[in-house]
This record gives sequence, C-alpha cells and structure tokens, in this order.
Amino acid sequence: MGFTTGFTGGVTLTLSAAYLTVLAHQRHREHQSAILRQQTRLLTSIVDPLPAPAPPPTRSEAAAASRERLVERAKDRWNAELEGAVRRAQATDWDEVREGVETAVARLWARAFDRSLDAAEAGETKARDAAGKTAAAAKSAYADAKARTAEAVGASGDKTDEGKGSIFGSIGKVFGRS
Repeated sequence: MGFTTGFTGGVTLTLSAAYLTVLAHQRHREHQSAILRQQTRLLTSIVDPLPAPAPPPTRSEAAAASRERLVERAKDRWNAELEGAVRRAQATDWDEVREGVETAVARLWARAFDRSLDAAEAGETKARDAAGKTAAAAKSAYADAKARTAEAVGASGDKTDEGKGSIFGSIGKVFGRS
C-alpha cells in the first residue's frame, strides 16, 4: 500500500467514525427531546386539561373552504369596484361632461366638414346672388305683365261692348285671345 492510498484510507476511516458518532449523538438528543416534550405535555394535561384538538379537515372540506374564500374575495372586489364607480358617478359634474362632449363633437364636426364648409359657403353666396337676380327679374316680369294686362284690358274694353248680348261673342273672345 502506498502513501496516498494509506493516507486516504485512514482519513476516510477517521471521518466515517466521527460522522457516525455525531449522528448517534444527534439521534440520542432528538430522542431525549421528544421524551421530555411528551412528559411535559402529560404533566400539563393533568394540571390543565385542554380540549381534544379537532381533526384536520378532509380534502373536500378544504377545497370547499378554498372555493368559499375565492368567491368571497371576488364578491368583495366586485363590490369595491361598484362602490368606486357609484362614488365617481355621484361626484361627477355632469353639466361639465356634457359641455366637454359638445365641444369634442363640434371639433370633430369642424375637422370632418371643414372643406365642405368652404364649398358650402361659396355655394351659399352664389345662391344668394342668383336669388337676388331672380327676384329682380321676377319684379320686372311682374311689372311688364301688369302693363300688358292694363293695355289688353283697355283694348278689349272697346270690343266688349260689341259682343255683350250674345254667348257666341263671349266664346269667340275667349278663343280669340289665346
């Protein structure tokens, strides 16, 4: 056996024995601790008895409790959000909101129809000019028609005397004029 092998074997044997000794000592201390705890509980239960602990909940009971907590949290969150929304609605100045919406719609309308407003204004100006010209033409046409009617009435007044008595004269006048 060489130096390295002998040294490694000796170190391994020594460390193994130390480890096993420490492990045995730790187990003895844990066992003593458990015995002391048990004796303490026994003496305490004789002096001051406690009610028997409830058995742990079953898996289905634990799942039901978890679902109930989840549902309650969801309800609480919903109620908190709803309460916040109601408070915001109550604290809101709705006249100011209406004015803001009207302003926004007016801006949008102006942006969308800005080009067509210029064209509409130009068309409106042309329509006013045409309406003015048409009104002037209508007035002059009315004055001409009035003058012609006066002339026709004056000229027909002479002829009226001629055919006053007969019906055929009246019919002739009607067809003669048109």
